Amino acid sequence: MLLPESLTFLILRKRPQIEILRPLLRLAPDLKITGAPHFIVQEETGRGVPVKHLFTGGRAIPTALFWVLFFLALMITYLLASWMPIVFNSAGVPVSLAVSATGMWQVGAIIGTLGVGQLMDRLEPFRVVGCGFLVAAGAVLLMTQIDGAMSVPLVLAIMLFCGICGGFGGTQSANALAGWYYPAFIRSTGLGWAIGMGRLGSIAGSLLGGVFLSLQWQPRTIFLAASAAHVIGATVVLAIGFFDRHRSQSYK
Repeated sequence: MLLPESLTFLILRKRPQIEILRPLLRLAPDLKITGAPHFIVQEETGRGVPVKHLFTGGRAIPTALFWVLFFLALMITYLLASWMPIVFNSAGVPVSLAVSATGMWQVGAIIGTLGVGQLMDRLEPFRVVGCGFLVAAGAVLLMTQIDGAMSVPLVLAIMLFCGICGGFGGTQSANALAGWYYPAFIRSTGLGWAIGMGRLGSIAGSLLGGVFLSLQWQPRTIFLAASAAHVIGATVVLAIGFFDRHRSQSYK
């Protein structure tokens, strides 16, 4: 309720000047405005059903790829979160430590999310997130080395590190990338549909671990599958970046 709309959104919707000035003056309190200002934003806009614009103007393939990316990202998250304690316990880690390690992984993901946001502000976002997914793939491989012979501090330290790496290439970075990609007039629509597709991935991720175990997969093989999914996710991110550059040349 307290988070203001973006300036771009307010200007595109032609909201009253007082609404536009309020966040603007909070961002730039020393700004002096006299007379009746006219606000202009150089950003794409459109009319009609918002979801239609997800597939026009060269956005059809990137939108489909975003849906694949969100499906993969949430599938990986729920696969790991749902089955991580069982996998660790099968490797000789006590149940209490396995649960604590899973929690430490989630704490690390928060730290990683803050870090990837800073990098996306400074570097090319698609490359940052693509590299993030590759780093996350390596982190999952590192988790397969955890066993019952390791000390408690070492297990928790490894999981904190893996969580940070996972935050660089996962659901949170995908959210930020989609929000950055879509223009303001369809940003909520694009992100909403992508998250909706991701929810299908979360259902699949929770079920897949059980399916894999029923197929007599070794528990650690589940982690290898999650690592491979991260690599596919990195490929999808780079593909979106490729089509975005092509669209920039053709439509902008």
